[in-house]
Amino acid sequence: MVKNYTSWMLLAILLITFNFSYSQSHHTVTFTGNTSDFNPNEKISGSNGVDYYVTFNETTMYFGAFNTNPSGSFNPFDHFTIYLDTDPQPITTSGTGSTDGVYWDNKIPSLPFTANHRIVIRPNNSGESFHHKYNVLSNNWETPAHSSIQYATDKALEIAVDLDQIDNPKGLYFSMFFSYGGGGGGFFGYDNPSYPITFNGSDSSGYFGGIGLTTSDCNPTEHVNRPILHTLTNANPTAGGKYAHIEINDGFYSVTGDIEVVAGGTVNIGAGSALTVAGNFINNGEVSLQSTSTSYSSLIPTSVDGSGSYFYNRFVNSTAQVGNTNQNDMISPPLTGQTFGEFAANNPNLFENPNNTSQKLFGPYNKTNAEYQIYDTDIPADANAVLAPGNGYRAAAKIVAPLTSGGLLTFTGTINTGIINKQILDSGPRSRKWNLIGNPYPSYISSRQLIQDNLFALDEYYGSIYGYNGKETNAWTIIDLNDPVEDVLIAPGQGFYVYSETNGATFTFDPSLRTPGDTDDFIPLRSTAGNNAKFQLLLSTSTPETTFTNIYFNDVATLGQDRGYDTAIRNPSSRFSIYSQLVLGDTGVKLGNQALPYGILSSEVIVPIGIDSTIGQQLTLSASESTLPSTVEVYFEDNVANTSTLLNETNYVFTPSGDLSGIGRFTLRFTNKPLSLNDSDLDHLKIYSPRNSGQLIVKGNIAEKSELDIYDLNGRLLKSVGINSNQAVNSIDVSSLSTGIYIVRINSNTSFKIKKVQIN
Repeated sequence: MVKNYTSWMLLAILLITFNFSYSQSHHTVTFTGNTSDFNPNEKISGSNGVDYYVTFNETTMYFGAFNTNPSGSFNPFDHFTIYLDTDPQPITTSGTGSTDGVYWDNKIPSLPFTANHRIVIRPNNSGESFHHKYNVLSNNWETPAHSSIQYATDKALEIAVDLDQIDNPKGLYFSMFFSYGGGGGGFFGYDNPSYPITFNGSDSSGYFGGIGLTTSDCNPTEHVNRPILHTLTNANPTAGGKYAHIEINDGFYSVTGDIEVVAGGTVNIGAGSALTVAGNFINNGEVSLQSTSTSYSSLIPTSVDGSGSYFYNRFVNSTAQVGNTNQNDMISPPLTGQTFGEFAANNPNLFENPNNTSQKLFGPYNKTNAEYQIYDTDIPADANAVLAPGNGYRAAAKIVAPLTSGGLLTFTGTINTGIINKQILDSGPRSRKWNLIGNPYPSYISSRQLIQDNLFALDEYYGSIYGYNGKETNAWTIIDLNDPVEDVLIAPGQGFYVYSETNGATFTFDPSLRTPGDTDDFIPLRSTAGNNAKFQLLLSTSTPETTFTNIYFNDVATLGQDRGYDTAIRNPSSRFSIYSQLVLGDTGVKLGNQALPYGILSSEVIVPIGIDSTIGQQLTLSASESTLPSTVEVYFEDNVANTSTLLNETNYVFTPSGDLSGIGRFTLRFTNKPLSLNDSDLDHLKIYSPRNSGQLIVKGNIAEKSELDIYDLNGRLLKSVGINSNQAVNSIDVSSLSTGIYIVRINSNTSFKIKKVQIN
């Protein structure tokens, strides 16, 4: 986009007026003495038949002046003069240069900024040029050795200034004028009150303004007496500040108030770093956000404005072939608005079908057939599909050196700063209730708040987020509300699945979710505050193949179903899985995560465990993660093999004689061990059920009143009665119970006893 602003120049003794329409198209200029050397939108038209041009590329600034009057020409002593401040500061006179210019044509100009360089070209002697550089140590203007590409005739003056000869600035101030040495000499400026530079003798009362020099596709806007800072590196911006370059690469930085990136300026935010702007972020330049396979960058503005561009270089996993789900990625555009055709054209490393390169491994989840769509750039509906905020896609990138696992895909478009609503659908069968959506912001977001905001838009047993982690087994990371102080940060550009409530719902992303972060996809950040604990039960084979289920304990959970805490596994038909079922009120749902009340750890709880596995595999059950109190013992019980293994001390290893499926054989028992084996007064008790008696007998004296609980092998509490302390034998009626094995627990105030009993 081209922006217009007023500039000034003077040719010889003639006062000229023109509008300065300046567009930085970032290209290389080859001088031939013709106006066609530059682009038409880089022209500055003067009223005296003189056109001026300015542009630059990554290494060089180019200036040109052309006399278009058929009867006019440049005087051999006309000096086309350019002053450059290559370390611009918000206080324009506080840089390292000098506000006094070079004595030339009988005058010393007083500049509005501290200039570092002076460049001059004139048409005599086939283009005589000068370069002066201010030496801050000697306080003098010096003439360093320089080389330049130039072209000079009485009709054209062109000069190329290498950026490395003028300190490689990220941004600068500059002013341009003509001076004339004949007839006493002098300076000539355009004395229009709306224009920022006026001359009174040698004194300049304003300056042109600041621009950035580091972008490849952004055009400078109008800069009239607007101070900038050339570079801000790893520091908090100043409210109201204007910057030519911002570099954030070592942490989190923020500002309360508005800031601006000037035209031609850049912002680079490195992986694991963040910039938060609690105000309006005005971008007239180019913003680039970086990522690696384990860390992502964040930009969190309250609002955005300006004509600049945004780019997010998002790491995406690789794959072996189109259609192979292993090692693919689930992504969501962190910047939105571009079409897939544009996205594919900008990313040649997007994985494609080698037999049909227009087919890209990129597409949404098709709920109609429960399959992923593969976009084809030759199909208009695919090419014109807009990458909208909150949409999720399966994607894969080619591996491009120096990366060894995946690649960077570049998204461009707009930054979302407001609420994003996504319709999630219940399309009938289970596979069609899944919805692939994703983080719509170029920042991490809080999964805890996201789930809490949308808890009743999700199925009661799927009140969670399912993130794909690319593993062969256990490929889905379940993110829910366990435990109350845990928050998993969802990375920018991360896609994930949610399971719709019956009849569908609206899933909402609120900008208050946004937060800085530096983690991998779905890596939890834990806090030790409050009462919470976790136990992870790992199932593994000798292949090796692994999967796990989690049991959480916190202050808000119950023994029954807790929405957002008791979460189903994503694929209940998997040939290899481990899961739990509810302790109370079970409905048969296979849980990947189950939450229980923290207080129950002071006594005992039995959790039904299910394993699905094929015959002939040696299986190992182990405690892979535990934050339980040291007094809690965890037993894995095999009710067919009649074994009880203390997982605190060892693993349980066995080879089933047939396929395993469902609940009934295994339980996980959490029990608070007594302080000492000698402290228990219940060890002497005998607990049994005489055959066909319908009675459970507890034989032995009990020192204090106690309670007896009877559980089935699924951990369900079936009966609870009091035990008399003044009786040698207590008899409990169990005639209502079916024939089978039950777990009996006796609790006193100081100890407990557990025993399996056969009731016939």
